[in-house]
Amino acid sequence: MSSFGAIYTASARYGVLHGLTPYDLTAMRFGVASLLLAPVFAGMGFVRLGDLGWRRALILTACAGPAFSLLLFAGLRFAPLAHGAVITPATIALAGLVLAAIFFRDHPDRNRWLGILMILAGLGALGGDGLLHGSGWQMLAGDLMFIGAGILWAAFSTLLRRWRVNAMRASAAVAVLSAATFIPLYLAFADLGGWQRAGAGHILLQLLVQGALAGCASLVLFVKTVEILGPALAVLFGALVPALSVLTAIPILGEFPNALQWTGLIVISIGLALSLVRPSTRLKR
Repeated sequence: MSSFGAIYTASARYGVLHGLTPYDLTAMRFGVASLLLAPVFAGMGFVRLGDLGWRRALILTACAGPAFSLLLFAGLRFAPLAHGAVITPATIALAGLVLAAIFFRDHPDRNRWLGILMILAGLGALGGDGLLHGSGWQMLAGDLMFIGAGILWAAFSTLLRRWRVNAMRASAAVAVLSAATFIPLYLAFADLGGWQRAGAGHILLQLLVQGALAGCASLVLFVKTVEILGPALAVLFGALVPALSVLTAIPILGEFPNALQWTGLIVISIGLALSLVRPSTRLKR
């Protein structure tokens, strides 16, 4: 699952740098995923959507559907892959801790507070680097989009835990409802010139990676992991994404982090790991 995250974020960054728009990538993601998961959605029953229900399905789609994808892909247009690969899972961890404290009374321990402080310090280093080195407010805007995407995904994870929904049904509902709401608007108003600029080979790659891998396989795996392990352990896999994504970006995109960026990435990764480690159970004397 972590390797999937690294692959589809690197692929998305490559796409927005080579002719495709965030709207194109979002349409590919949910267009393919909805076709693959349509049989599951059809089997749920249109009236009640199985045990999920329309209200829950629409709320989950609002969190993990087009809004999340557009924020993530638009952020990759303005900021390097390393920022998105670190800021998004870091925000998921931070927002997840806040939501867990609110809904499940799961308050952070000392290690998690230390992790939170390290994440905030690392985010400050990345944001400051963008302002100091030419990219300025454009990179900062991308970072803010990553934060928005992370908040949405943290809400999605929390709702999965709270409602204890079936993995395949939740994934199918998100994919099909996202396609049904987004693709008609995309076809009506979007500039489709990116499909011609990208070329057939690039389009096929993105359909495979964004649609089959990210929109279907990765989503189902994540929801199933939350169903089995809970969101706290599920997002632990996100701690592996930053390192994998940075390593992927070097050969594919030629993006080498500078010293300040490396510092921010390392500090955030350590803080992310600390914030996701559960306190050990002490033996009673």
